Amino acid sequence: MFVVLHIVNLILFLMYIQYEYKHKRYLSLTMIMLAAFSILYTLPLILESLFSFQFRSFYVNESNEIIYNLAVIISFYSLLVGIFLGKAFQKKEKIGEEKSNYFRTSKISLILSFFLLAISFFAAYSSLMNSGGLLSIIFSEYAGGDYLQARVLGKGSGVLGLLIWLIPVNLLFIFLSLRAYIRYKFFRTLIVSTLIFLAIASYILLTARHNLITLFLLFYYYIYFTCKKTAKRVFFVAPIIGLLVISLLQGVRVSGAEDIEISKSMTIFLESLEHKDVTHKIIAQVEEENYTYFAHVQDVFIFFIPRAFWAEKPRTSYLNNLFFPDLAKGGSEKAFGIVAEGYAALGLLGVLLLSFFVGMFFSLIQNYIYNSKNKTKALMYLAIFIPLSYISVRTGVFGKHLIGSILIFINIKLLFLLSKKGKNISYENCN
Repeated sequence: MFVVLHIVNLILFLMYIQYEYKHKRYLSLTMIMLAAFSILYTLPLILESLFSFQFRSFYVNESNEIIYNLAVIISFYSLLVGIFLGKAFQKKEKIGEEKSNYFRTSKISLILSFFLLAISFFAAYSSLMNSGGLLSIIFSEYAGGDYLQARVLGKGSGVLGLLIWLIPVNLLFIFLSLRAYIRYKFFRTLIVSTLIFLAIASYILLTARHNLITLFLLFYYYIYFTCKKTAKRVFFVAPIIGLLVISLLQGVRVSGAEDIEISKSMTIFLESLEHKDVTHKIIAQVEEENYTYFAHVQDVFIFFIPRAFWAEKPRTSYLNNLFFPDLAKGGSEKAFGIVAEGYAALGLLGVLLLSFFVGMFFSLIQNYIYNSKNKTKALMYLAIFIPLSYISVRTGVFGKHLIGSILIFINIKLLFLLSKKGKNISYENCN
């Protein structure tokens, strides 16, 4: 019975892609969010029912299977309702193109962006060294153990991880500034080659996929805002290539380069999904204890208070400390996902409320971005919301990734503040 409903959900997602495509919104934030949900929840449940695919099963309990499936279905439809309600508030007025190609920058803001990029790359390098170096990533070894464990336990790994999130937005600002100042034809090819190289280098340094995905999507949005014809042509190809690359890199991260195969990489990618297992653990535990009533939101506020002012400041990652205390003590974390996060807070009602809120929020943000008069400025703000659009579904709405996006917002505001006395520079648009 549930497999039919999940197949319907998958069909509805494909119809939503067609809906967005028809309205010339290629790879929109809401599309990315629903794609993440389908890959993490819907598709694996279909594969599990129709084929021999197996989830992680440390906590999976057959008695909770009905609740889990209901929670996934409720979450999906709540996201959809939130998205379309947000679209109801979409502005209808047409915006002139005369202001869409302007980007304001200044020499001092460009210098600051280079400085912040250098800091974030240093943080990436330090994170790499704390993880045992490049060999620990390529061959998945660190002092005889798994490098993933080493990365989490590395000294200052939390702060370093947040600073690393500044790489995509500063690369974007530098790219837009130089692209606006220098108008030679060869420059585009040079920048594209540089971005591809930096995207790959960033992945190796960061030992994470999120910054690579963000860079990839930001560059696609740049094409979208400057040449919709090109964006339309590569719309169906780019996501497929991106998924294959990310899956391959995930296989390298988990199994090591010596054992990697494309087919094996995809299997490892699917087997690494822990959302069902984690959610089953939450379902079982909240039956014996009270709901958290979204108490984990405090993580965001607690993080920004220095221990120098609050010596007894509790450790963040509230949900991990509550439901997985043994792992949390060792510095590791579980990816709760939007379903488990909502259920821990208030059961099925919590799933409905959280998913509805997330769907509506990203729909409103998406409307604002598409209706923005300054498309290049809107592109900068996408650096904040692109990672949140899928990470909110994958790991949770309120957590360190939200903190990372707040830091990106501060970064952007600083650059805009220093660009106030700069020049509005325009460049050609192929549309």
